[in-house]
Amino acid sequence: MTDQGKDSFVIVISSDEMGQGSHELGKILMKSFIGALTEHERRPDYILFVNAGVRLTTEGSNALEDLLDLESTGTRLLSCGTCLNYFELGQPLAGEISNMASILAVMAGAEKLINI
Repeated sequence: MTDQGKDSFVIVISSDEMGQGSHELGKILMKSFIGALTEHERRPDYILFVNAGVRLTTEGSNALEDLLDLESTGTRLLSCGTCLNYFELGQPLAGEISNMASILAVMAGAEKLINI
């Protein structure tokens, strides 16, 4: 199901915004966070997108370029299929569609997990 090593680094993103308060600022902060990941010395092994986080992987996302950069260097991007269907977003443009069993397996096997 997963090919994680014992030192896997996983990020779970459950919104297309970071923090609470201003929605506009939240979107700017999330874009900045994902951009910072492309420059970080330790890129995540996986980024899991659930709930409104799946919007980041689909058409119209301001983070697509950075996500594609992360994907091209080995980060696996998994979007919740139920979430994509719920928001009627279609196929992700970055990463792949996954299910909750696979998402759980990645989370359970993570040595380091950041939940945003």
